[in-house]
Amino acid sequence: MKRILCVCSFVASIAGCRSADLPGPETRANPQPIVEARASRLTLDKVFELAPKLRVPATSFGGWIGEGHEYLATEDQAESSRLVVVDAASAQARPFCDEARMEAALAGLPGVKPELAKSLAQRKTFDRSKDNTRALFNEEHDLFVYHFDSGVAVRLTSDSAKEQGEVFSPDGKWVSFVRDSNLYTVSTDGGAARQLTSDGDKTHLFGRLDWVYQEEVYGRGNFQANWWSPDSQRIAFLALDETEVPEYTIADTREIHPKLEVWRYPKAGDPNPKARLGVVDVASGASRFFDLSEYPADLLIVRVGWSPDSREVIAQLQDRVQTWLDLVAGDPASGKLRRLYRDTSPAWTMPSEGPFWIEGNDGFVISSERDGYKHLYLYQRDGTLVRQLTRGAFEVDAVQRIDSPARRAYFSSDRSDVKGSQLFQVSLDGGEPVAITRKAGTHTIAMSNDGAYFVDTFASHASVPVQALFDIDGRLVRRLGAVDDALFAPLGLVAPEFHQPKTRDGFPMEAMLYKPADFDPAKKYPLLCFTYSGPHAPQVLDTFLNFNGLYHQMLVQQGYLVWVCDNRSASGKGLVSAASSYKKFGPGELADLEDGLDYLCAKGFVDTSRIGLWGWSYGGYMTAFALTHSKRFKLGIAGAPVTDWRLYDSIY
Repeated sequence: MKRILCVCSFVASIAGCRSADLPGPETRANPQPIVEARASRLTLDKVFELAPKLRVPATSFGGWIGEGHEYLATEDQAESSRLVVVDAASAQARPFCDEARMEAALAGLPGVKPELAKSLAQRKTFDRSKDNTRALFNEEHDLFVYHFDSGVAVRLTSDSAKEQGEVFSPDGKWVSFVRDSNLYTVSTDGGAARQLTSDGDKTHLFGRLDWVYQEEVYGRGNFQANWWSPDSQRIAFLALDETEVPEYTIADTREIHPKLEVWRYPKAGDPNPKARLGVVDVASGASRFFDLSEYPADLLIVRVGWSPDSREVIAQLQDRVQTWLDLVAGDPASGKLRRLYRDTSPAWTMPSEGPFWIEGNDGFVISSERDGYKHLYLYQRDGTLVRQLTRGAFEVDAVQRIDSPARRAYFSSDRSDVKGSQLFQVSLDGGEPVAITRKAGTHTIAMSNDGAYFVDTFASHASVPVQALFDIDGRLVRRLGAVDDALFAPLGLVAPEFHQPKTRDGFPMEAMLYKPADFDPAKKYPLLCFTYSGPHAPQVLDTFLNFNGLYHQMLVQQGYLVWVCDNRSASGKGLVSAASSYKKFGPGELADLEDGLDYLCAKGFVDTSRIGLWGWSYGGYMTAFALTHSKRFKLGIAGAPVTDWRLYDSIY
């Protein structure tokens, strides 16, 4: 008898929720133990203890600062630590600020308790103005600014309302924020806040996203819907009307007496929030909405920004079913839009990364999946296509920098191996990409603001994450930090095998298998399969362990095989692969997973009567779907599953 265990979403933090939260376990050929010692076997307690220690501590590199090649780091002192600025070339460090001076200034503000002032002054991460002369804090629903040059602290707001979404203007002289669903600005020198919109209420949001827009369009946790012009004179913003979006009531059962929360939540087929794109002049308060009359009423406004000269608002617009995307430029004076180009797709058309502007307004670089893979394209300012910069059966993962004087684009890509990511450069004038990093695995890149250096956080199936500084040509400058491999050395971890099983129609899938260290091919082993299966969400990655990987290692030590196989739509091998699940979630993914199982079971060491499947979110859906549509699985664990797509949100 099959068994399905559905795990409720309130434990989502245990195993993550979506592809972005589940980067996937790790992989490699040759199932040899990474270490021979087995001084300490994994337990669930040990998995939870080690999971937070799988990332490089932020103390060694806290991000680039300024226009050159200095970066923030944390320097230990006798009884505390301090934030320092490090020069990449010389490694010389200087204090970022005088924390005692900052604490005294904040403590002198009305209503600020000494313990709060101390806490703020000792923080290592906070919002900074672009020129790093000001710090911005949102505490106890009010805003505070500290001026590093003068040592003056300013309380910007003092009221019972909740200020949200605060953003520095590019020149650091203003802060925009949302209060009671309306957009405001206030000078960083103090004074009364200026209200820029007036029609905000519970169903009309100005400068702030609603639930579904932040969840599915701009990214979970990102509610910002106002964007400063580079010259700090105007703000573009979204206005969302949720009047027709149905209400959804949730019981907060964390308290002894549950409380009811009411959200505007559009299910499949329900009205989405109606979106408008506006712009407001900060000095005069005059505002205008752009003319969207040529577009459908249920239009999605999926990205907003500015041209570098502040002359135009640049936005990306989509139809509700996301089959086309327009890149448009809007004139703030007239409210008129002009289309720069339209992308279309037989499946989903994803928002583009960019535009990334070339200095001197000499065009821009932007990503598109129009040929079936995410690639880079060079355009003139007026929307005329100059050339496709990258092409082939691989994906551009992210643009890292545009070097206008050298006419180069730097980008991360899986061009060398779909399971990893490397740093490449390509000429804006054409030519093949050139690899800068080459070591097999996953390279996470942070380039300096002058383009002279980059920090590479490298990890693979056989290497804990290691962070190092390189010059732009890929020469090592110095190591910055690493995960403590001594934590994992005694655990007897095994390296996974990479496999590439083919589907019945010949598609090469990526898969990995964990075997017990004392594996005997003559024996039969129970098998646990892990899946996510959602479109363009690979789990077979050449990187170090995450939470799921540690959990799987624990099961391997108890005598299980663990198998992870990416079906074609989840493979990360372009839109051409992801589109196979368009309008038909479930059957195609299951057929691919069964083909992967056939490949593995043919090797003779799987106990085919003891095969389990588990996954979270889309993986939970696939687990439930598989156990109700297949006879291959003995049991499944369905975490936070979608059990009926009619009940899920409309934009997904």
